[in-house]
Amino acid sequence: MMDTGKAKGCFMDVQQLAEFLAVPKSWIYERTATGRIPFTKVGRYVRFWVPDVLEWLAGGADVR
Repeated sequence: MMDTGKAKGCFMDVQQLAEFLAVPKSWIYERTATGRIPFTKVGRYVRFWVPDVLEWLAGGADVR
């Protein structure tokens, strides 16, 4: 089970989210490119709002 205590209500970059979810960065990049994971662009940077990602996962996200 992942510890969500510190991460609630914050933005993460690809590296941080990959570590948080214990998946490869390529998994995050693939889902971002196909629009399958919620993300926000901050200028040219991709950021992930942790509450949105947790909701996405809880809602039966396609994690394959």
